[in-house]
Amino acid sequence: MSLQKLNCVVTGANRGIGLGLVQQLLSQQQHSTVFALCRNPNSATSLTNLSNQYPNRIHIIECDVSSSTSTSSAAFKVGSIDPTGIDIVIANAGIANPGLIATTPAETFLEVLKVNTMGPVHTFQAFYPLLKQKEMSKFFVISSELGSSKAAPSRNTTGTTAYGMSKSAANYFVQCVAREHAKEGIIAMAICPGWVDTDMGHEYAKQRGRNERPSFTLEESVVPLVQLMLGATKENSGQYVNRLGERIPF
Repeated sequence: MSLQKLNCVVTGANRGIGLGLVQQLLSQQQHSTVFALCRNPNSATSLTNLSNQYPNRIHIIECDVSSSTSTSSAAFKVGSIDPTGIDIVIANAGIANPGLIATTPAETFLEVLKVNTMGPVHTFQAFYPLLKQKEMSKFFVISSELGSSKAAPSRNTTGTTAYGMSKSAANYFVQCVAREHAKEGIIAMAICPGWVDTDMGHEYAKQRGRNERPSFTLEESVVPLVQLMLGATKENSGQYVNRLGERIPF
């Protein structure tokens, strides 16, 4: 358990990987504060339970990352609670919406891009003033190997077009953040958590007709993810890696 005090922001924090990241940050970083962002705080029972378990260390804040207005409002609330800046921002919120190219409505493609690609853009822009207050800060996007133009074709990618497009664009955004903000001490990385045993992981498999179970339990994914994030240095900035820190080709 670390004694370092960190201010951390996690989007899409009410379930799945986001919730797992919040739990790990709270349990492994004894003196840290987590700002857990989600669309509907009133129904985020698991986050409420964590706030009872870790009094004064978690703040649950409403945020829809597909809206720049909502994300900016959330960042303002975070800054009002603690104006000293943010050490780590994890852009985790995402959706899948599987579908075949020929029959998936254009609106579905746009919806996925709005959350998975513009969500990280909105998140970085909103929290940038708080990130740059720190001598070194970190911005992570929870990505997917399906966003790799080199790795994805080796897999059965049927039904993943919109999702893969959105993650590929998000990966490029991470590279741009790493280049443009290196002098400000901001580290940016895209990280694939693997196929994880969450509601989204199971629903994704079901919609694509896959009967096998996801590759990793939630703990098997988020424990090394948090370790990777905490240990990331400027040498890692701009990288696209899996949960163990192994490089994934863009």
